[in-house]
Amino acid sequence: MLESVTRQIQEVTLLLEDASIKGVNVKDETVDIFCIAKRDTGEMHVNVSFTKKQLEAIQQQLMSPEQIKAMHTRKSAVEQLIEKSEKTLEQSLIEKNQLPKEEKQEVLRPKSQSGDPVKPSKKLEPEVTKLPREDVEPLNWKDINSKNSNPRLSDADLGRLMYKVFAWYRQHRHSAKIRRKHPTFEKYIHDVLPEQFGICTSTAKAYYSAKTRYELTSMYEPQWKNLIKTMGRNNLGRQIPRYLLQRWGGVN
Repeated sequence: MLESVTRQIQEVTLLLEDASIKGVNVKDETVDIFCIAKRDTGEMHVNVSFTKKQLEAIQQQLMSPEQIKAMHTRKSAVEQLIEKSEKTLEQSLIEKNQLPKEEKQEVLRPKSQSGDPVKPSKKLEPEVTKLPREDVEPLNWKDINSKNSNPRLSDADLGRLMYKVFAWYRQHRHSAKIRRKHPTFEKYIHDVLPEQFGICTSTAKAYYSAKTRYELTSMYEPQWKNLIKTMGRNNLGRQIPRYLLQRWGGVN
């Protein structure tokens, strides 16, 4: 009995011709590109992730046949040069092994007149002064609220942080797993996200309220207002911290 299987293929076209690249972040084999495009409804922030192999494939598609041929020609010439160098080195080692080995000359050590071996003189060691040890508190590397663990996020990482903030409601509404793992919006943006990005909670709050990096963080005002309005309509307004309601929701 034959069974027919129907698969749906979803195609999405994202036009970024007028977008400007604000940041590029390279991590291992992944390249994250942060773009900002202007639309009628406001600015659209887009994070696109590629592997290095994908970018190389795109580069080859953009090259003309003459450029591809020239690239392969250079590659072939380099391979031939490497092969020739290896053969020359191998031949040189073979010829070197065929040469007669030099006879080792016996080294005579001087002896004292009494016939006893000469003892080497002792080296004078510099005097070392030991300072008293001071007890200090051990540094807790896992404390994300420590002042030493508060790096400045790149433009691309800042865009990824804000994207995850505004994606919480959509994921929370459609995924029971997300609702169990991150039950409240406030805990998610104050504990989970700062730990993921290696920043302290106070720095995250400054990003959310546009008190720092104002040229970038202030552009998220439409998204904040829309999120506050949407969560309020769905009885989730109590999960929004008051400082965000005062900053973006018009609450005194």
